[in-house]
Amino acid sequence: MAGPESVAPAGEPPAPLFGTRESAAGLPYATSAGAGGSYQPGLGPPPVDALAPPGRRLAARVIDTAIVGLVLSVLQTALWVVIFLYSPRLRQLATDYVNDPTGELQTQLQQAITPWAWLSAFVVLAVWFLYEVPLTAKRGQTLGKMALGIRVVGSSQTGRVGMGPATARWAILALPGLILGVFGLPIQAIDCGWMLTDKVGRRCLHDRPAKTYVIARTAVG
Repeated sequence: MAGPESVAPAGEPPAPLFGTRESAAGLPYATSAGAGGSYQPGLGPPPVDALAPPGRRLAARVIDTAIVGLVLSVLQTALWVVIFLYSPRLRQLATDYVNDPTGELQTQLQQAITPWAWLSAFVVLAVWFLYEVPLTAKRGQTLGKMALGIRVVGSSQTGRVGMGPATARWAILALPGLILGVFGLPIQAIDCGWMLTDKVGRRCLHDRPAKTYVIARTAVG
């Protein structure tokens, strides 16, 4: 015989398998222990106890940054070695500037190096994009998120993020730093720190346009 908690009061629909009747109607999930911390995609925000803790999100970001940084350090070193090997003019200007660092030589060196600097910046952009966006779009997890047991979910019934939202999410986080350099770091800090002010969905600013949440991997119903 079913327990009393499985029987809905007269005139009300049966309780859904995950969350509450409110969540099944498309309203926000309950945040009480009764939600069980489970999350069924497509039924509104996850319950608070299903959301990934901020500390785990930060640790996952640190791991991802370290992985991308390691790959880039190898690629960028190889790239600049090749550039100097196959650009005699750039190599000569660099040698002359080291021996005689005049303003004229500095200007010439900057002009000669600018196209290669743009190529270097494109490599940074491409590596970060290729690491983060496809993984987030297809499975909701970068290597850092896999290690910390958290996952990005979208608003669809499957919970899959998709390439469009994953790209928007990445661009909002990445571009301030890539465009402004160190001056973009405060913007990124505000972006990531915003989840501490969001009591309902614990979302960073880059989660909002993409309509994504970050949950504990075991919280998927």
